[in-house]
Amino acid sequence: MKKLFVSILIAQFLWSCGQQNKEKIEQSENKVKQSTISTTLKEETDSLSELMNFRKESLDSEYKDYQIYNLNEIISEDFNGDGVIDKAEFKKQKNSGIIITDGKTHIETRLGFGKKFAHMTDFDWVSFWGILKDKTTFEITFDNKTGDILGDSIVTLKYKSIFVIEDEVGGGVITYENNSYKWIHQSD
Repeated sequence: MKKLFVSILIAQFLWSCGQQNKEKIEQSENKVKQSTISTTLKEETDSLSELMNFRKESLDSEYKDYQIYNLNEIISEDFNGDGVIDKAEFKKQKNSGIIITDGKTHIETRLGFGKKFAHMTDFDWVSFWGILKDKTTFEITFDNKTGDILGDSIVTLKYKSIFVIEDEVGGGVITYENNSYKWIHQSD
């Protein structure tokens, strides 16, 4: 009987030690997971910060007065000079595009979405966009026959305009001119 009692005590002791070790292992694993999550979040934050700095540096060399937006943000500005705030919304879908809603008439202008605007039919390639408040900008010009780059020229902007850019590639500006939206090409 004593042997049985001692065996039960030993088994209970060993089981208890195993439970404590299991709890310690779980606590240790949780600490490792939390540390990994913290490290990953820091790396993502650092990477995002580096990307935003890169974007700002590239835009600073081309524009003076601008504001960067994420693609999921709506831009509210007077794009056509009528004194009423218009809204521009980027829609990322099969054929991406931009919807500009006139603040006065509430008429929507849809750019892209599978329909030709300048030389494009969609904006799937865009990484970020923003508002350009400069009075002038540059436009890359091409030979209509060969497609070769001829150079660039200075373009006057009457109103606040929208820029769309693909990181490390370039993009262009959408501006209102002669009662419609026009594309100003800014990449090679």
